[in-house]
Amino acid sequence: MPLRRHARLIAALTAGAILASSGAAWATVQHYAGQVQRIDAFGEQRSAPASGEPLTFLVVGSDSREGLSDRQVRRLHTGWDVYGQRTDTMMLAHLSRDGRVSVVSLPRDSLVTIPAHVDENGQQKGSSEEKLNSAYAYGGAPLLVKTVEQASGLTIDHYLEVSFAGFVKMVNAIDGVDVCTPAEIYDPPSGLQLPAGRSTLKGRDALAYVRAREFDPTADIGRMKRQQSFVASMVNKASSSAVLLDPARATGFVNAVLASMRVDQSLDNSQVLELTRRLAQLNPSQVTFRTVPVTGERSMGAIGNVVTWDGPGSSDLFTALRNDTPIPDKPSAPRVKVGPGDIRVQLLGTGDLATNATEDFDAAGYYLVGPPVAGTLTATTIEYDPGYNVSLKTLKAALPDAQTVAVPGLGSTFRVSIGADYAGVTQVSVKDPTAPDAPRTAASDICS
Repeated sequence: MPLRRHARLIAALTAGAILASSGAAWATVQHYAGQVQRIDAFGEQRSAPASGEPLTFLVVGSDSREGLSDRQVRRLHTGWDVYGQRTDTMMLAHLSRDGRVSVVSLPRDSLVTIPAHVDENGQQKGSSEEKLNSAYAYGGAPLLVKTVEQASGLTIDHYLEVSFAGFVKMVNAIDGVDVCTPAEIYDPPSGLQLPAGRSTLKGRDALAYVRAREFDPTADIGRMKRQQSFVASMVNKASSSAVLLDPARATGFVNAVLASMRVDQSLDNSQVLELTRRLAQLNPSQVTFRTVPVTGERSMGAIGNVVTWDGPGSSDLFTALRNDTPIPDKPSAPRVKVGPGDIRVQLLGTGDLATNATEDFDAAGYYLVGPPVAGTLTATTIEYDPGYNVSLKTLKAALPDAQTVAVPGLGSTFRVSIGADYAGVTQVSVKDPTAPDAPRTAASDICS
């Protein structure tokens, strides 16, 4: 057995032996539980799942400056002007029956429907399409939880929130976290400056690394990937023999974690003990990181630029979490390069079939250039300009039984004739060119 693996096994067994002593474990939990701040995250009473059942956490990194002195605000480059409450990071963490942990990042600019709610002034507000981050700004944790549950179809069992100060404490408690950058980073707004290759980050640099977005052309998506790799590296280090076999460091890290969190009121001391026992047996290779599949970014006027989720891909992901089954690496729907929203379609047909097709194409997200017009073709047919053959693949996946006819010079608008054989529009999944073929785990090489 390799030395590193042997040391980690000893560390895990040592941790397990400590936790097996119920008296000592309960005393430890009682001691630390007093540091955890509890908040009303649901706006209602919720019963906790039975012991050993799957758990889904909503983990939020808030941009609260609480706990930071004026000097720390300046040194950490967190900025001073904060209007209302906002989130910097949102993740779902699903702990399965078999011990696997799936961490799924939720883009804060995701376009979602925020449920009807009462605002901070006591005014009733109807449901509205907004960025996911707005839910937290409008109604704090309870409204954010309801919004995520509605968008995902999941039930959130517990809520965890960490501030800037808490994040810094956790990183410093294990003497920093290793990261790997393919190129030099210089981001003046956050104060981040790193050489290419491996670095160990503490305090200000660690916070800047997970918050910076100005230098990255992929903006929020790129930042989420850095956050995932950072959390993966932190999990790997916290579960290493170097930490677990050092009582001072292990205690310091647990102390920093629990003292840095705000959690829902239903996470009582007995559940903290149960959760600690389950996590003590966790291997970093069992912790995987993903992002909700997206189709891209588009402008929504006053709302600004938003990120839209890929329907089939996100449905597959959330269904797997709901059923406590492994998340599939590939969506069940046909995968295409060009999304429906980027394809212009003119429908040809009459009667109920044309009306139904209009509703189907609109629901699937295609850009309809106008109402259906009369056509001469009797079978469902896609007429296309050969210069748009990549977009054609999307329409062929959506209408697998349709005939295709090349019409040179037709331009960017596809003509789709609706015939008697029309059977609806098949959903497609848009391939994200930046998404890895396989999910990252906490055991992955940080430079891979």
